[in-house]
Amino acid sequence: MSLIFAESETTSLTLVDFDDTTPGDYPVIGTVGEAIEASKTRARSGKYLSSLSELVTLLAELGANGPSHLQNVNISDIGIQVGHGNQFDVFRQVDHGPGHSLQNVVYKRVKLRPKRTDSDYAVDPAIMGFADDYPDRKTPIPVLVMEAARFPLSEMLKDLQHHLDTLIAVSHWDVRHHIALDVAAGVEALHSSEIIHGDIKPANVLVFRQDNPSVPFLAKLSDFGVCIDMSDHKISARDYYGTPKWVGPEAIDHDLAYDDTLFGPFHAHHLKQFDSFSYGMLLLALFVTPGGVAPKLGLDRENLKEENIRSCTRLLLRDAGSLPADISHTLDKALHSLLRMRPCDRALPTIALLTTNRPSYLAWLHESTTKDENIEAGKTSPSYNTGPVYWARLDERVFEDLNRQFDQNKKVRQLPDFLGATLLGLALKASTSSLEENRQKVLDYLLAASLKGHTPAQAICSRVHASQSKELAVSKATLRIWAANSVRQGYVFHQPEELSPKEILSFRDDFRSAGGYSSARAIGAKSILSIPQEAYEDSYDNSILHAYAAIGACTSLDDVLQQNKWIQLPKNKKDETPIDSACQGGHVNCLKLLVSLNLRASSMSTTSPSPLHWLFAFPDDDIAEALRLLLQAGADINHRTKLPTSSVERA
Repeated sequence: MSLIFAESETTSLTLVDFDDTTPGDYPVIGTVGEAIEASKTRARSGKYLSSLSELVTLLAELGANGPSHLQNVNISDIGIQVGHGNQFDVFRQVDHGPGHSLQNVVYKRVKLRPKRTDSDYAVDPAIMGFADDYPDRKTPIPVLVMEAARFPLSEMLKDLQHHLDTLIAVSHWDVRHHIALDVAAGVEALHSSEIIHGDIKPANVLVFRQDNPSVPFLAKLSDFGVCIDMSDHKISARDYYGTPKWVGPEAIDHDLAYDDTLFGPFHAHHLKQFDSFSYGMLLLALFVTPGGVAPKLGLDRENLKEENIRSCTRLLLRDAGSLPADISHTLDKALHSLLRMRPCDRALPTIALLTTNRPSYLAWLHESTTKDENIEAGKTSPSYNTGPVYWARLDERVFEDLNRQFDQNKKVRQLPDFLGATLLGLALKASTSSLEENRQKVLDYLLAASLKGHTPAQAICSRVHASQSKELAVSKATLRIWAANSVRQGYVFHQPEELSPKEILSFRDDFRSAGGYSSARAIGAKSILSIPQEAYEDSYDNSILHAYAAIGACTSLDDVLQQNKWIQLPKNKKDETPIDSACQGGHVNCLKLLVSLNLRASSMSTTSPSPLHWLFAFPDDDIAEALRLLLQAGADINHRTKLPTSSVERA
């Protein structure tokens, strides 16, 4: 028997307004960063992860394995505890249970508390998996499965020579330089997401071994227990809880109020410069102080002076002995800008502070910009574990739990409290089973997802029902609206029978005018046109050229192009130029303007689609002209994305 819900219970019976769409429904290629940003946005609105369905949906976006159950291989049985904090106990696997291989991972098990709220838990974008451990065989406790580091930086610095004995290609100074650059890159990435680490020190930097003999180690920031989300508008200086030996003078004594006569005016964004001082202290420990201990700079408020901090720093550098001259010079300048008395005077930690002409720096730069994900043999890369692949591999017990919750709602003809994306994922999971009952489950989940307003489900719901010779229990008016939404959001490429050819062309034009498949569409076409050119910015680092090209605003695009002499086109976070945006939006006139600059159209990214991959986004009559323009501009027909697909293969 097919599933029936009352249509009046849904909010899906309206056409989508492109300037008021729901985040997450954009047909833009997802990334881990985008998934985390969406999760942060929900949390800032008070919508924390509070159910199994929400958790698995986020993990599907991240490409992390799980959730899985560890009842048969309890962590306490197969691992030893190697650390603990306020939120987690950390175990390293040293044995394996029946049917389970020994893996180079650590398990971070959540500490049980008498009262637990959803805000106690956060999903780290670097996790390899999520599981439930059963210390007493009955009570499930959340566990993060993460790659295992060789050691924290604090341990490495205690006996650096012992850890470097097998190295030939690089000196220990180069290794220190690489680690400093890694940490700077990590802090810079956090700050770009408006997150303050809050406790930078060697013990909170994990060091991993990698195969490149020229860059043998990789450092990563860890321990985000006291990090600060800058979206909280009630932040004060006292919210910075660093370790006293490693923080600036303004944060050493947490009992003392911030003294603006001594440390200058305080604004919330200055907390990034609190991290700056800690990073400077870490640099001294990394290059100068024996064993990586915290340097002593005389930071008591009573005798605090800018010149005293500077003189102590230079004295430590002078006593460093064999520190190479070029590194010493670079460090001196970096420390002078980081270890200032007033936070507002400090530079932000960036890799630019440590740029040198050393071959080791060039090796690090090449490694950091070209390295693929370091996945061990037999492991699944998150890039290959998102979306449909994740749902197909979903743990059967998790699937059963979600099925049970769904069936309880089905009995009373109520839509379950699941996200539309979750319901579509469950339909994909059910489709991998040969059981007859799951064939009906596919239809039930698709219908529920569609009634929830999930456009990807609406795009295929009627066709899947028809393929199974099943009647779809919704009105013709509803099907028309689903078809319209699907075309207007770029999910349908066939000719839906519910719409006339004229309507289909009109809705596809709406989709292109809203930005098509470009990430700039998230701002909304009306907003793009109303924002002053010099003030435009978005979370994808699109320029105003990207935005105008995406929505087909040729006149505005031409105005900007005429105002400046372009040597090269700007790129966004995905390494895409405005030429990519014009193709993603399907605007051949904007493409003509950009190609007339005689700048190459080929993407330099090894992971993103090239402009040629987006030819299908153009109106049929414009595809040949777009192809001619792109080939004229030098687009590479053999360009491959991260998944091995060239433009020819996609065609």
